[in-house]
Amino acid sequence: MDDHSHHFPTELLWKIFVKSDAKTVGRCRALSRAWDMQLKSPKFVMQHWEVNNFKRCNAILGVGRNQGNSNSEWFFKYVLENITQAQLNIPILINQARYSMVGADHGVICLEINRPPHPSRLMLWNPLTNKTKCAPVKTSKHTNYDVCLYSFGFLKDSMDYRFVHVYKRNFRDTQIRWSIFHPKKISWSKSMSFNSSVSKLDPDNVVEKGVVYWIGWGGDELDDLLMVISLDMSVNKFYETNVPSEAKADHHVLTNIHGDVGFLTQTKVELGTGLMYNPTIVIGEDIFSITEAHARFGCSNASQRTGVIISKHDHDKDRPEDLMSQSWKINVAVKTMILHCDSLFLGDDIPAIE
Repeated sequence: MDDHSHHFPTELLWKIFVKSDAKTVGRCRALSRAWDMQLKSPKFVMQHWEVNNFKRCNAILGVGRNQGNSNSEWFFKYVLENITQAQLNIPILINQARYSMVGADHGVICLEINRPPHPSRLMLWNPLTNKTKCAPVKTSKHTNYDVCLYSFGFLKDSMDYRFVHVYKRNFRDTQIRWSIFHPKKISWSKSMSFNSSVSKLDPDNVVEKGVVYWIGWGGDELDDLLMVISLDMSVNKFYETNVPSEAKADHHVLTNIHGDVGFLTQTKVELGTGLMYNPTIVIGEDIFSITEAHARFGCSNASQRTGVIISKHDHDKDRPEDLMSQSWKINVAVKTMILHCDSLFLGDDIPAIE
């Protein structure tokens, strides 16, 4: 390192920066060319993530007007340490398109962007640096398929990431097909397949250590919980784990827990006018969830209002603790709620943070 650091050993500065928050590191990169080279190296970015992961956690909500999981219209970011709303610098491309949240891993969010008449794209976005990268999608070939899903994640102990596309023409097909996008090859792999009794995959997925997890459904009405399906992106291999009958309930969700993946279930609880708690994010021993309340005021064609509450569940308490509430004077729905932690991932040319 240069004159900025001649009073300190390089090893000591490295340890200081590794323990600093990502925003501070980004600002320091602008102070010195030598620091910039050190602090954007893959070795530093990986060590910084391992030390700082889960130190500053955010919940990012995707909210939209349409029903289903297809599209969001707004993003909201909340710091879970004190449940305060934080600024979220939305890329211009998102504001000009319809989008859906694919997932998040290593501080990077993956979105599917649809901006007619342009082809759809997958976009990686680091909210801290506002840096983006895009890749083409294969949705146009599978528009009318019963299963057409994307997922995203970093490979274990690597700076390399993958997009995964999973699809089935009909729910009753016995084969699930998939392909993987390799960023270094800038192309999708040839389609691969495996046989499974699962008819439908839950659109929400969880990624941990380079493995993607989905909940699989079957039965005549596609509402019979069968198993958890996982794909190891490092070896391109699928695995199936049957869900025991005692673990089945009214609602099920996969979530990251202590560097692993947990399967949470909950029996339906009606509170007031259809409120229902759905566990979504786990940090330590705390479970954070979203509650939606929809109400209509006046006559039958009057405007509607939606209230959203973020709550924390403590195993020592009978009822959850409501931490934050926000309302809209229209009928909206929370499409997704993801756990996000600031990081320096997404390439070695991340710009300095202002």
